Amino acid sequence: RAEPRFDVQHVADAVLYMANLPLDANVQFMTVMATTMPYIARG
Repeated sequence: RAEPRFDVQHVADAVLYMANLPLDANVQFMTVMATTMPYIARG
């Protein structure tokens, strides 16, 4: 079975979003994954 995939542009958009935040803002965690990817840590 093929592993779920998504367009790399979504990752680039997320990185650009974080880079454009003001200096007093912080993103602690961000998970970018395919919607068809099985949930992490399930079962």
